[in-house]
Amino acid sequence: MKFRIWVFDDEKMIRDMIGEFLREFGYEVFCFQSPAEIAENLNVANSKFQADIVITDIQMPEMDGIEFVKRLTECGFSKENIAMISGYWTEEYREFADKVGVRCFDKPFGFKEVLEWVKERRCEA
Repeated sequence: MKFRIWVFDDEKMIRDMIGEFLREFGYEVFCFQSPAEIAENLNVANSKFQADIVITDIQMPEMDGIEFVKRLTECGFSKENIAMISGYWTEEYREFADKVGVRCFDKPFGFKEVLEWVKERRCEA
């Protein structure tokens, strides 16, 4: 079974680049414009709506990354397998990420840095 990754970013170019890069290394990647696209299915026991890793932007319309991470962790998703990405980190965002214990990446970030984190998470799975 392939390692499944969800990528959320309202910027199409960013989510497509992350998705294409990770697919080159054999990961099964699903890209979404907003967490609202799948939020109602987070508790559904259906393999289509399960992921091993979540990479999410913070600032998005409909549902921001903070709200999404809260929902994920409330549903039992491992905080160690969540990464938040942003080019606009505020003190509030950083404090939230530190408190929850998710991985943070600053835009622009290196794809190899993201890949190394994904590989680490896969080894610990």
